[in-house]
Amino acid sequence: MGVHLIGGVLDRIIRMNRMRQGNAILLSPANVVDNWKYGAIHSSTPVNVYSQGEFSRASELILEALRRAQVLCVDEGHNFLS
Repeated sequence: MGVHLIGGVLDRIIRMNRMRQGNAILLSPANVVDNWKYGAIHSSTPVNVYSQGEFSRASELILEALRRAQVLCVDEGHNFLS
C-alpha cells in the first residue's frame, strides 16, 4: 500500500506541473528493501529504494540521487531521531 501512496504523491506533483528531473527515493530497513522494490515494480511506481545502511555510508551516486529526488520517503523514520 505504501508504494501506491508514493505513486499518488508523484501523480499529484505531475498534475500540478511541478515535476523536476528526480524520482522518489525511499530509505528503509535492510530487511524490507526487497519488499519495497517488489511493490514498486509491480505498481509501476518510479522509486529508488535504498537501505538505511547504504544511506549512512552513502556513495557519491546515492548523494546525487538524493539531491535530485522529487520525493523522499523514510520507512521507520524514528530511527533517525537520535
